Amino acid sequence: MATLTGVNGSVTLAEGPVLNIFEWNADLSRDIFDDSDFTDATNARKKLGGMADLVGTCRGTITGAVGAGGGPPAIGTMATEHGVGTAGFELETQGATAKNYKFTGILTSVQTTTVKTDRIICTVAFESSGAVAVNQS
Repeated sequence: MATLTGVNGSVTLAEGPVLNIFEWNADLSRDIFDDSDFTDATNARKKLGGMADLVGTCRGTITGAVGAGGGPPAIGTMATEHGVGTAGFELETQGATAKNYKFTGILTSVQTTTVKTDRIICTVAFESSGAVAVNQS
């Protein structure tokens, strides 16, 4: 398992607003499977790497259309019974080996705070679902 951190990125929520990330962290893990077939003369085990999984949290400010009555924009809906909240994530690491992680994630929790300056700060916990694209910046 590797822990990744960064200060840049974006989360595009299903209802339209974008969360502009100012800090994030995630654990990157990969399942390992035994693929030994006992034909190796050294009797060494063979392993196969499984799919990548990112689990973490991010914080940022919300931008987007103003919501009903001039309030904050909608960041989700509870209209679908047993619906799963998802969002598009693009997270960037810093440094000489900076990478960009792009994936669809399941929102496991969302917390919003509105400060006196009318800035909306949102904290989102997530887990990746499907492929995680990793590119050098």
